[in-house]
Amino acid sequence: MRAWIFGASQASAEDALFCKRIRFGADDLIICADGGYNIAKFLGITPHIVIGDMDSIRGKVPSDVKTIVYPRNKDKTDLHLCIDYALEVGCNEIILLCCFGGRVDHSLAAIISLRYILERGAEGMLLTRNSKVFLIKEKTDIKRGEYTKLSLIPVTETVSGVTTQGLHYALDDAVMYQTANLGISNVFAGSQATVDIKEGILCVVCEID
Repeated sequence: MRAWIFGASQASAEDALFCKRIRFGADDLIICADGGYNIAKFLGITPHIVIGDMDSIRGKVPSDVKTIVYPRNKDKTDLHLCIDYALEVGCNEIILLCCFGGRVDHSLAAIISLRYILERGAEGMLLTRNSKVFLIKEKTDIKRGEYTKLSLIPVTETVSGVTTQGLHYALDDAVMYQTANLGISNVFAGSQATVDIKEGILCVVCEID
């Protein structure tokens, strides 16, 4: 089951229109993290559930939309609570929307949450109009689609045995270090790239040039 989570970042008009064009599946679960409901409502999207301390919602949530209310003094962000809920109900794919931009701390936390999702056996992705961000820890095929650039950023201190195919700048059994910029701004050489790693976790950032 796939979950789409609307965060409460300051979405640009371009990102908002992008979200409006998404075709949600009949079995998809749409979750709003507190103020993310404002964005969904503006786009005419009705979520299945709204989760958070409800300190950022404008107006009232309709009675037919499930809500889970938490106190303002809590140890997890509203987005984290939404991710926990998606995992608890069995979602194996979690896509974060409107979770990047605006506050730097929340944007960084959203990216870091992808590792939280990965370590719990699910696939996570942060999606914007111009980029998609996800983590890998094994051999992965990455379709180019509309994207032109691809960056590989170590999440663990080192990532060893990195071999790539289908990228302009190739790596062969390389060791990548978190403190270096070896994998930034590569370019797709064809319709698909393959990234293989032996140990560690890489953050993959695909972007439209």
